[in-house]
Amino acid sequence: MSVVERARVVRVERPASRWELVTRTPAPAFAPLVSRMLGYTERSPGRIERAEMPSSKVMMVIPLGPPIHATERDGRRLVRFSDGFVAGLDDGPGRTEHEGVQCGLRLDLTPQGARRLLGVPMTDLSGRIVSLRDLLPPQQCDMGPRLRQLPDWDARFDLLERVLSERFAGREPQHQDVGWAAQQIEKSCGRVNISELVAKLGYSHKHTLRLFREHIGLPPKLFARLVRFEAVRRAIRCPAPAGLAELADHFGYADQAHLVREVRHFSGRSPTALRLTSPLDAG
Repeated sequence: MSVVERARVVRVERPASRWELVTRTPAPAFAPLVSRMLGYTERSPGRIERAEMPSSKVMMVIPLGPPIHATERDGRRLVRFSDGFVAGLDDGPGRTEHEGVQCGLRLDLTPQGARRLLGVPMTDLSGRIVSLRDLLPPQQCDMGPRLRQLPDWDARFDLLERVLSERFAGREPQHQDVGWAAQQIEKSCGRVNISELVAKLGYSHKHTLRLFREHIGLPPKLFARLVRFEAVRRAIRCPAPAGLAELADHFGYADQAHLVREVRHFSGRSPTALRLTSPLDAG
């Protein structure tokens, strides 16, 4: 009989806020589909506005406290999400705001997992933030109130996994070769040769682009650049990060200036400033 892993709690103190982060490894059945389950609570003296870093995962957020306000990259109007939202893949930061307290549950889905869970092409989510009410049936998009009533985080994660099982049941994976290609990009931290990867798939370049947009949300080269940016971001946030020149060499950038340009493209800020982003960006 397998032992169910329990939730782990980490508390983070920042000059302007206090965090409680709760994680639990998804059940093995969800391994290719769900990257992370995270519960979180943030408290601060006043309004918080922050840039949210782009990710190679499709992010689902279910508020358990006050509504979250969010906008897409370059969006001019913050949208109030009371019931939760899904953020598709993008190559630039979004923006969120709250009034000083936020509490929620976040699910990081692989693009293949999001495709199966939501039943929509990933192009419909690329660069967008979409309300859960537009993506899930009524009995499943009102999870916030149900989750709030439960006594602890493990019970919440249990409920979330039951809902995932219901959604995944009977939904067979599509184009597993595209999933394989995405995994090769992730395993190489974005450094795989895309032309060689396309050749191994056996499709034309045009057809590969179409499949990646439908099942991943971005073309393969841009997806690889995003994956490499994430790897750099994790390395920069280490307690004792290497210098930029060393990081550029390790991750295959032409030089330090190339690394800095890529970081600014995806994050809108300098590499040094990445160390100051939200604890939720730790990945």
